[in-house]
Amino acid sequence: MTITKLPSELVSLIHHVELNKSGWWENSIQKLILSIIWIEGNNVNSNKIEKDLTEIFKINLNKEKIEKELEKLISLKTVIKLPDDNYKISEADLISFQEKLKEAEENETKSKNIFVTIIKKYCPVLDPEKTWIELNSNYLLPLIHEIGANTYQLVSGKKTIVDLLRLNKFISNYSKEIQSTLKEVIKLFLDPKNLTVKTYILRLLNAYFFVEASSLNKDTLDMINKFSKTQPEFDLFIDTNFLFSILELHDNPSNEAAILLLNIANKLKGKVRIKFYTLPITINEAKKVLSMVSKDFNDLRITPVLAQVSLEDHSIGNGIMRKFLSDAAKNNRTLTSEIYFSPYIKNMITIARSKQIELFNEKIDDYTGDEDVISDIEKQLEREKHTPHPKTYEQLEHDIVLWHFIKNRRKIGIESPLEAKSWIITIDYRLLGFDAFKSTVYHSEIPICVHPTSLIQLMQFWIPRTEEFDETIFNSIRMPFLLGEFDHKAEEASIKILEALGRFEDINNLQKDTITSIFYNDALRQKMINEPDIEKRIALIKEELITELHTKEIKVQGLENELIKEKTRNKYLSTQETKKNNELDQLKNNLRQESKENKKLLNKFSEKSTLQEKEIKLLQKKFGELKSYKEKIDKRNIKKWLYFKSIISVILTLLLIYINIKVFKNTYLSDLIKVIIIFIDSVLIGLFAYISTKSWKIFKIVFWLINIKPS
Repeated sequence: MTITKLPSELVSLIHHVELNKSGWWENSIQKLILSIIWIEGNNVNSNKIEKDLTEIFKINLNKEKIEKELEKLISLKTVIKLPDDNYKISEADLISFQEKLKEAEENETKSKNIFVTIIKKYCPVLDPEKTWIELNSNYLLPLIHEIGANTYQLVSGKKTIVDLLRLNKFISNYSKEIQSTLKEVIKLFLDPKNLTVKTYILRLLNAYFFVEASSLNKDTLDMINKFSKTQPEFDLFIDTNFLFSILELHDNPSNEAAILLLNIANKLKGKVRIKFYTLPITINEAKKVLSMVSKDFNDLRITPVLAQVSLEDHSIGNGIMRKFLSDAAKNNRTLTSEIYFSPYIKNMITIARSKQIELFNEKIDDYTGDEDVISDIEKQLEREKHTPHPKTYEQLEHDIVLWHFIKNRRKIGIESPLEAKSWIITIDYRLLGFDAFKSTVYHSEIPICVHPTSLIQLMQFWIPRTEEFDETIFNSIRMPFLLGEFDHKAEEASIKILEALGRFEDINNLQKDTITSIFYNDALRQKMINEPDIEKRIALIKEELITELHTKEIKVQGLENELIKEKTRNKYLSTQETKKNNELDQLKNNLRQESKENKKLLNKFSEKSTLQEKEIKLLQKKFGELKSYKEKIDKRNIKKWLYFKSIISVILTLLLIYINIKVFKNTYLSDLIKVIIIFIDSVLIGLFAYISTKSWKIFKIVFWLINIKPS
C-alpha cells in the first residue's frame, strides 16, 4: 500500500497531539485548517477549506464546524477574516510558521543526505534519489501511518492493522543479490542515536497520528470523553514471551516496550486501573522453557571470555540464551545454566509478583478438552507447518487456551475496547496473527491480543507523551530489522563449540583471540554440526586447539627469528651509531680547536684592524692638512693671476681708451666706422674687466661708460 505524503506545512506545525488534555480534537482540526490556509497561498474561503479537508486529508467536516473553529482562531488572533470573507494567517504567526517549515524541510534534507551517504557506501548499484522516494512511499510512510492509525483503530473498536510482511514485500522489489544489504542500509539509517533521523521519523508519525485523530467520528469522541473522565480498567493477561521481557530473561526487541508499559501503569494510578496477571499455564510454560534451556545448556561452563566471543559471533538466535551469555560476559566467574536459571524455575511466582504480576489462579483445565480449542489448535498446527520454525502442540495449546479464556471473560456485545477490560498482552506476532484471523471469523472488530506498543499509545488519553514513549515508538519502526532470521545450524554449531570448550579445565587460560579463531573456523563448525558424540566433539576442539597452538608456536618462532634479526640489526645499527657518535665527537673536538684558532686570528685581526684604523685616521689628518695647504697655495696663485690679469686688463683698457680718443679726433673716418670701432673697443674693455673681476656687472658698467660720447 502506497500512502500519500502529507504536506510539509502540516508536518512542520505538529509536535504531537496531547490526547490527555481537553480540547485535543478541536486543536487537531484547527491545525489542519491552518495548514490548508497556508497551502492555498494564505487567502482562502471556508468552502475551499472544506473541500481540501476532504480531498487532501480524507476528513469530512461540515461548513458550520469549520467556521466555528475559524472563529476560535480569529479570537486567538492567529487568523484574520478579510472583507471578501476569505481567511488569512496573521503576519506574526505566518513568520513563525515559515520558520518551522524551514526547520522541517532542513531536517528532511539532512535525513535524506544521511540515507544517500549510507546507500552510496554499502549499495552503490542503487540510485540513491529513487531509492529514498521508494523507501518513504512504499515502506516508511505506510508503516508510520499504520502505527498512527492503530491507536484510533483500537479506541474506535476497529480492527488494528498488523502487516508482518511489509518489510519483506518492500525488499522483494529489489534483486536478490542486494536484498540483505538494502535491509542493513535501512537498519543503519534508522539509528536511534541519530537525532536528525529520529526527529524526521517522529515528525511524520506525529503528523499521521494527528490526521487520524481528526478523523474520529462524534460517537467515538463522545466515548473517549466519557472514559477520560472515569477510571477505565485493564486486566492484562501476559503470555510467556511478555513474562520473559518483564523478567529480563531474554534478549528481545520488545523488552523496552514491555518495561515501559509497566512503568506507565504505575504513573497512571488513580486515573487508569491496570493490573498484570499470569495464568498457571503461563507460569508452567515459562518454567518448562527455562528448564529445557537449562537442560540443553547444562554442559556449558561459560567464562566471561567465552560469553563475549559467542555474543560477537551473532550466530545464537535464542533470546534466552543470548541473555544468559550477556549476563555471563559481565560476570567475573564461570557461569552454568543451572546456576543462572535455577532461581527463576524455583521462584517464578515470587519473582513475577516483585514485578507487579499477580497469579490469576483460576482452574482452566476444561479448556484443553474443549472442541473449539482443539479445532483451533489443529488448524493452527497446519498453518505452522508453513512457517520456518513451527510451534509444538503444547505451545499452541497454551496460546489458544489463553485466547479462549480471555474471550469468555469479556461481556457479550461490548461496543468499545475500553469496555473490554480483559486483554492478552503479547509480543508474539504469530499469536497476534491468530487473533486477527479469529476476529474475522467472529466478525469482531475489537481484538483480544494487543502488542504493548499499541497499548502504550492508547494510554496517551490519560498521560502526556514522554521521551521514553517516543523512544519506544521509534524502536517499533526498527523492530522488523531487529527480529533477524537466525541460522539454526550456525546456532547449533556455536552451542556445541561452547559446550566442548567448557569441558577444558584450563579454559580460563585461553586467550580471547584463540577462542575467536575457533568460533570463526567454518570447517570446524561443519564438523561439530555433523558429530553427535560429545567426546568426539571435544577431540575435534582439542585437535583444533593443538593446531591453533602449533600455528601460534610457528608464528612465535617466526616472531622470535624476526626478533633475533631485529636485535642483530639493532646491534649493527648500535655499532654504527657508536661509530658515528665517535666521529661526531671528533668533529666536535676539531670544531672546538678551530674555534679557538679562529678566536686567536680574530683577536690578531682585531688588533691589526685597530692599528690600521689609527693609520687611516693619521693619513686622513695629513690629507686634510695637505688639502688645506693646497687650497692656500691655490688661493695665493689665483690672487697672483688675478693681479696679473688685472694689470694686463688695465694696460689694455688704457690702450683702447687712448685709441678711442684718437679715433674721435680723426676727421678722416666716417661716424659709422667710429661707432663700430668704439663698440668693439667697449666690448673688449668689458671683457678685460670681466676677466679681472669675474663679474658681468662690471662688464655692463664699463660698456656703458665707454659708450658715453664725450661732449
